Amino acid sequence: MASVVRQRTAVLAALTALLAAAACGGGGGEEPSPAPSPSSSATAPSRPAGDPPGGVPSPSSSPSASPSPSATATAPEDPAGAAQEIRENWEGFFTATSVDDRAALVEDGELYRLMIEGFTRDERAELLRVRVDRTVFTSPERARVGYTLIREGSPVATGATGTAVRQEGTWKISFTTLCSLTRHGDDVPQAATCPSSSAPPPAAP
Repeated sequence: MASVVRQRTAVLAALTALLAAAACGGGGGEEPSPAPSPSSSATAPSRPAGDPPGGVPSPSSSPSASPSPSATATAPEDPAGAAQEIRENWEGFFTATSVDDRAALVEDGELYRLMIEGFTRDERAELLRVRVDRTVFTSPERARVGYTLIREGSPVATGATGTAVRQEGTWKISFTTLCSLTRHGDDVPQAATCPSSSAPPPAAP
């Protein structure tokens, strides 16, 4: 009987030891931290400055091409070149020896050959020369020309003003300006369509 009691006591002692050991092994540990739940306030990816809300990038604007040179409201594309052509053509009208050459430098010159011919035959008119003093463009096709008329080295008209027109790609003396020049000859006939203000003064009695 005593041996049975000792055996039970030994079994109980062994069980007690096992329970104690189990308690010591699990009591010192920590439960694993729960995984963080997704935050509703997570930071949205940054977008480049200037993009509209919504994350859609705005299309980049390509640099605009430089405009090609063009005529302005009051000047042709090449004002310096045009002014030089005006000067050369005005001078060329007075130095040309043929009616055809002179007519090519006058606005609608073929219509006014008789008047142009008078400049080549009139003794006083054929001696005229011109000096262009200034050119002011009033449109891409017209210019106001300040000039001096010279005969045999002496000025006969200073501070005069006429008009140059661009016709069929060439800068020419305007028809009305040519009408006003007839007064500087002895007998240069005016066209019937010349303005009355350009008529030469009546000859002295």
